[in-house]
Amino acid sequence: MDQAETNVSRDTANAGHDECRAAYGAWITTSEGLERLGAEWQELLHEVAGGSDASSFDSICKRWRQQTGAELAIIAVRNTAGRLVGLAPFYVSCSLRDGVRRLSFLAETGAHHLKILIDARFEDAVIQEIARMLAHHRHEWDCIDLSLPGLMPLIDYVNAMASPANVPAAEPAAVIR
Repeated sequence: MDQAETNVSRDTANAGHDECRAAYGAWITTSEGLERLGAEWQELLHEVAGGSDASSFDSICKRWRQQTGAELAIIAVRNTAGRLVGLAPFYVSCSLRDGVRRLSFLAETGAHHLKILIDARFEDAVIQEIARMLAHHRHEWDCIDLSLPGLMPLIDYVNAMASPANVPAAEPAAVIR
């Protein structure tokens, strides 16, 4: 991944529609960018899940350090006031067998609803922004491997954004399961 957005400011994808958006995402690809989220991550986790250990900042950092040869791909979503309202901790790994770049959850937990942290007051906006960010960074992954019940709204948004009308013809279609 050659273009790292290490801060959590507004992403410029589809900037022409900013006046209609309630949330803005950042695609974080560096350990430094991840580290800057620590306190806000814990605050959001406490609001969403009462501070679950499985999705804690420390657990995610530990899991990230265990990944070898992978690329960090965390989507941090902020509301218009700049408050962190959503986190989608992903990583991209490349298969040695077939070279496929697979986007997966960094949070491996039995509590499926804790893999993505979303402030319930911003649920629709956060899901739309995560989907927008995944579509915008489509060139950085070949398929998504997200086994999580209830993700159909996110997958529907990504599919819509990756439709032939929105993706240049030279890019292959996304495989989303």
